[in-house]
Amino acid sequence: MAGPASDFATYDALVKDTLFTFPPPSTPTSALTSSRSQKAVKKSRKLRSPALRKTVAYQKLAIGLMFLGIYALYGGKAGHDKILDGKWWFSHSKLWRFGFIQLAGFIARTKYYAVWTVAEGACVLTGLGFNGYDARTGKTLWNRVSNVVIWDIETAQSFKVLFDSWNCRANVWLRDTIYKRVTPPGKKPGFRSTLITFLTSAFWVGRPFRHLIRPFFLPTPPQKTSVLKTFYDAMGWFFTQSSLNYLVLPFFLLDLKSAITGWHHMGWYGHIMIFGAYIALKLGGRAWLVSLNKRAGRPPPKKTIPAEAKKREF
Repeated sequence: MAGPASDFATYDALVKDTLFTFPPPSTPTSALTSSRSQKAVKKSRKLRSPALRKTVAYQKLAIGLMFLGIYALYGGKAGHDKILDGKWWFSHSKLWRFGFIQLAGFIARTKYYAVWTVAEGACVLTGLGFNGYDARTGKTLWNRVSNVVIWDIETAQSFKVLFDSWNCRANVWLRDTIYKRVTPPGKKPGFRSTLITFLTSAFWVGRPFRHLIRPFFLPTPPQKTSVLKTFYDAMGWFFTQSSLNYLVLPFFLLDLKSAITGWHHMGWYGHIMIFGAYIALKLGGRAWLVSLNKRAGRPPPKKTIPAEAKKREF
């Protein structure tokens, strides 16, 4: 299934003409809402399609076709298979090779951007993408089946933002079918739920490093930004994107031997960055950074959910 996926309750509300007049159920409990109430709402309000449906759908189509054109023009010229050609690969400088890896990663993502965005536009055109109204602006939201947030991916400064913005509907499926269901009734999701979910999906290593390093670069109140914070954000983006473009190599070569050869030609730089940071934290780096933060009167920040992530609903 290419996606984007949608829950049955939303589809059911669409075919029964209640999606725009009655809040579509998003949980098993709300799905049991009586049909009598739904019919009453339909009688009291004239069914009409919310604003901007066609506008958003055509915008998605245009964006999808743009990325499809990029992939058609440059997919063959910047394919990951070129990394395997040692003679061609090592005939260029290290800086050029590093830049090519980043370009190849972006070009490879454009085909997913194209397919998911066009499919999302089709869902919006049918009305399936309707997600209510923005509480602050009152504008119509058409992001119920959004599967990718392209800008957030390309500007991500951490893997948390990256994973939240990629294959979003699969993330929702993992949360609803695995994370919540492995939690005993009446209890909050704990370590077991998180562990099983991440083993099913993916795992990352950057979070503890970010929590310990970031406080050193935060501006002193009442400043909102600083040169150090801008530098930290730029470096976060650089390491996130370069690590991503390195780690996804096996997904495009689809062969273990080719993936190992490709990583070898790339100097294993992704493995060195990730395991180097992990080993540094384990060998006393974490305790040292915590002590420095405490000495400066700024303990590492607690885990929080960004405001943007709280607002984003699917």
